[in-house]
Amino acid sequence: MSAERPNNGGQHKAEIWNNPEGLLSIEMGRYPHERALRKIVSDVFRQYVPDGANVFEVGAGTGYLKELIPAEYHGSYISSDYNLRNLHEGQRRRNLQIQQASAYNLPLTDGSQDCIVDMDAYDAFPDLQGAMNEINRVLKPDGTFIHFQVNYP
Repeated sequence: MSAERPNNGGQHKAEIWNNPEGLLSIEMGRYPHERALRKIVSDVFRQYVPDGANVFEVGAGTGYLKELIPAEYHGSYISSDYNLRNLHEGQRRRNLQIQQASAYNLPLTDGSQDCIVDMDAYDAFPDLQGAMNEINRVLKPDGTFIHFQVNYP
């Protein structure tokens, strides 16, 4: 994580991720680009994730990514985050199926997941290798990990 303070009221990215209001302010900035983002996310999912796959999102925050995922994946989609407040806000706003979880200790059995997905989460983890090891542990042998890193002009 960068030590620089972005132009967002002087808060570090991690400070913003830890409260629903901060996450919602980030989402508002994405709205002008949402149509293109939705197209990219949909195309990636349809190309790499089979129908009926179970999908587990890590670092979901308030669940914005689920809104971009094609509807046919919503039935088996679980949104997880270490911050329960964010998840509850997402559950209220987006009817999420939630699971509080750390990226370093996912509450999933070995080799059980078809797809692990995140948006803008893994770049903020202090121990990226530990988080990647955990993904490797829970993914099925033919499973897919998708990381969306969104940068706006």
